[in-house]
Order: sequence, then C-alpha cells, then structure tokens
Amino acid sequence: MKIIFLTMLIFLNLKSTEVNASVKTETEKLADIMSDQYSSFVEKSFKLVTSEDSDYVVALFTIEGFSQGNNYNQYLAAFIPEYKTSDEPPFKGFGDPKYRLIGHRQICKSPLLTLKSESVTLSKTYLTAKCELIRDNKITAIDLKIEIGRFDILVNK
Repeated sequence: MKIIFLTMLIFLNLKSTEVNASVKTETEKLADIMSDQYSSFVEKSFKLVTSEDSDYVVALFTIEGFSQGNNYNQYLAAFIPEYKTSDEPPFKGFGDPKYRLIGHRQICKSPLLTLKSESVTLSKTYLTAKCELIRDNKITAIDLKIEIGRFDILVNK
C-alpha cells in the first residue's frame, strides 16, 4: 500500500514538473520576442498559476532592463493545453499536451505598483490579483479582474 501511494505521489509530481517546464519554455520564448536587445527575462519572477476548476494555465513573469534602463515590466501570459486527437469518432484527446498561447498583457503599469504573487487566484475563466504600492504614496492599491477567453485576455478593473 505504501509503495503504491509513493508511486502515485512521484507520478503526480513529475506531471506537474512537466507542465511547469513546458510553460516556462514557452514563456521564455515569448519574453525573448517581447524584449529589446538589452532587456532580459527574470528567472526568479516566473510563477505558474493553475486551478483545478480551470482549463487555463497562467504564467506571471518580469522583463527588466528595457533600453539599458533600470526598469522592469510585469506581464501575464495565458496558455491552454491542446491534445492530439484521434482521426475517428469520438475524437478523444491523447498524449502530452502542447500549451498554446492565448495572449499576454502587461500588468501593474505604474512603476510604483507591483503585483503580489500571494494575491493571485485563478477560478474558471477569471484571474484576480492585486497591485500594491512599493512605496508610500497617495495612489491606492489596484484590484485586477482579468477574464481569460478562448482567444484573448480581457482586463476588467
């Protein structure tokens, strides 16, 4: 019984690592396309957001150093898994999924605001997050509600 339980745990851990690695690779490719010759993808900023009641996978990441500046931009990218399907009915999906990019958006556009990763939740087609102040100022924190559609991302403030 213990061996079966341990085997299941190892299998589930490997499966989540596979999703993480695949989406991280796709996110790094996206960051390379979005960046200029001076900016770079920040490895430590990558965070994967998943939910059991959602088909979507959301990656949060940062690109820093645009135009040789001491600056950064925070982004989110939404992916959906797509499976190979059989040629005959009932057209069931099989094999490992390939993650298709739905869209990406810059979040927390003010240099005084930063996304707190603890505040990010994904539920069905909505991602909620909070941009909080880095320093004390008169700007208040902003609550984000982002709708992830089949083909695009909509930001609702």
